[in-house]
Amino acid sequence: MKLLSSIRGKLLLCFFVFILLFNIVSVSIYFSSSRLTNEYNTSFERFLIFNSISQQANELYEDTNAYVRDPSEENLTSYYRSRLELRDEENRLEANMEESENIELSNYLNLIESLIRNSEVTVGFVLRDDIERYTSYLQETQNSASYIQENTLSLIDLELTEYQKLYADLQSRNEAFRIFIIFLFITTVMIAVFFAFWFSAGINRPLQSLSAAAKKCLEGILKGSP
Repeated sequence: MKLLSSIRGKLLLCFFVFILLFNIVSVSIYFSSSRLTNEYNTSFERFLIFNSISQQANELYEDTNAYVRDPSEENLTSYYRSRLELRDEENRLEANMEESENIELSNYLNLIESLIRNSEVTVGFVLRDDIERYTSYLQETQNSASYIQENTLSLIDLELTEYQKLYADLQSRNEAFRIFIIFLFITTVMIAVFFAFWFSAGINRPLQSLSAAAKKCLEGILKGSP
């Protein structure tokens, strides 16, 4: 009974060590992969937002210009829709920003605000039928839209540079994981061999003791027999 209890304890200990090792590896891989995935998703989402803002900025100018040429209710509705969509993209970009973002991105947001403000003033002067002023602000609206498209290309270029750094970091981590897995494999094999010897030694000692005791008993019986 004592032998069985010892064997059971060693088996449980061996099982616990292996489970602990694999859990540590799984948790480490999960958290590292989640962090890299989040960084990749953030970078990729920026590309989509910048592209959408560039398109919406141009569309807002086109709708403003269309309303200047034909101040109909339909064109005014299209203008409001474009302005709302650009504002939504601006909010998405602000939500995607971090506190330590560079000044280029802050200037980019200011350009969006300038475009929206110039378009609103243009539409306001159209409603007042002030040709001289809405013509001037329509030109400012066009300039703002052009600046946004130029800055979009610059920001995408910066994001691509950051993406290259992220890719290099990903490669470095993959190499570290490869080395870690090799180390874990070697360590696991060594632990398994150690437990195998320890386990077999724990079984052999009691068996050898039983064998020696049996031999002594047998010798005693043989000596005591007539």
